[in-house]
Amino acid sequence: MHGHCRYIYCGQTVLCVDNVLSLFVLADKYNVVDLKCSCVQYMQHHLVAACDKCQAVLWYEYSQACSVVELQQACLNYIVLNMDTVMQSDCWQCLNHDNLVALLRRSDLIVNSEYVVLQVQFLIICCKKCRLFIVLYKIARSTCSIQVLSESS
Repeated sequence: MHGHCRYIYCGQTVLCVDNVLSLFVLADKYNVVDLKCSCVQYMQHHLVAACDKCQAVLWYEYSQACSVVELQQACLNYIVLNMDTVMQSDCWQCLNHDNLVALLRRSDLIVNSEYVVLQVQFLIICCKKCRLFIVLYKIARSTCSIQVLSESS
């Protein structure tokens, strides 16, 4: 938020891999066109540094949400060409299901081993099911507590 305020009041800010996404989202939300364009250009030119910090997938998701086609395409191209690296990042799990399916269906996807893709997908599915199980367990537990309380009244 500091960088966004600085840009609004001073007309300048410092972009880096750590702050560009939040500035991009704020610029889109408040329709600060110049800042949004600067963020898009920065992200397009710093995708390699972004992947070191697991940002390429997040940048792809947000560029899609903000309808920035040129950034979307740059991120997608980077992900496709560097799939092995991207799959090992934590952000890989953040990829929207529809985007994941579309990505895995691409014929130009570059991976060293399709088995690794399968393993990663299996882990993601297991993690999501585990999270779902925990949520359902908590709901069931709270429902049981409510029923027990109402029976004792």
